[in-house]
Amino acid sequence: MDRHAISDREELLVNRANGNVVVTDRALTVKGTGLDLSVNAVYNGRTSGSGALGAHWQISGA
Repeated sequence: MDRHAISDREELLVNRANGNVVVTDRALTVKGTGLDLSVNAVYNGRTSGSGALGAHWQISGA
């Protein structure tokens, strides 16, 4: 996979073998006194279905 930084919080990954595109957007990061909170929006051209942000998008948190 080819990895390209779009900005300080967005990243583009391209798989040249199958043409898949993945975009990761670090939407929110909160530093905690214990564990940090992170919310990401991820677009994956190969996933099916529709998430909260539309087709191929998913939200993940940690």
